[in-house]
Amino acid sequence: MDLPAEALAQAFGRAEFEFGRKDGMPLPKDLRALAGAGSVASSAADQAWVWVTNYIEKYGVEGHSRLTHISPGSYRYEQAPQIPEAITHALEAIGRGARGGLSRIDTTKAEHMGLLRADFDRAYARTSQGLALVVSR
Repeated sequence: MDLPAEALAQAFGRAEFEFGRKDGMPLPKDLRALAGAGSVASSAADQAWVWVTNYIEKYGVEGHSRLTHISPGSYRYEQAPQIPEAITHALEAIGRGARGGLSRIDTTKAEHMGLLRADFDRAYARTSQGLALVVSR
């Protein structure tokens, strides 16, 4: 198998929303496309999604600093990193502001996550293409 099981699981979830139950099962090429096979844009969106979910897990929706254990009896506060510009724009597109996008991701039920992920991917692709055009001018 040339695609990771996680990518295929996400593709099946996205297929249900993008193709609908009444349209029947999508073709293997459609599932591969949803899983990001051979797509640079999809892999960038995948990396952005992983970055966002890790951010929520570590710092929460509000981006609070956290206490990090360094060694026995030694701790330090770790500030939440600034959210990259392309990710900020994608989050704004799926929620009311970047924090609204983070909150939406954090509170969405698992059965609806595929649709939200598809929205995020599309917003990220539009944003990163737009930012690339601005930078190249």
